[in-house]
Amino acid sequence: MSTCRRGPDHHPHHCSYEHADLVESYRTARAAQEERAEEWSKGYAAELEAFYRDVERPLVFKDWLQHR
Repeated sequence: MSTCRRGPDHHPHHCSYEHADLVESYRTARAAQEERAEEWSKGYAAELEAFYRDVERPLVFKDWLQHR
């Protein structure tokens, strides 16, 4: 078992290796998107909003699962 997240009581939630790997892969993809967005927007809020509106939709877990 692997720990992929913490529950509301802040205790580890144990899951299978496959699930933890899936969650970590999503988090890595999301972090990469956030880096692209930050680079594209140069830290300006309006440009960041435009990035997620016009360049890439915010990556959500459900969409990531369906298109990976």
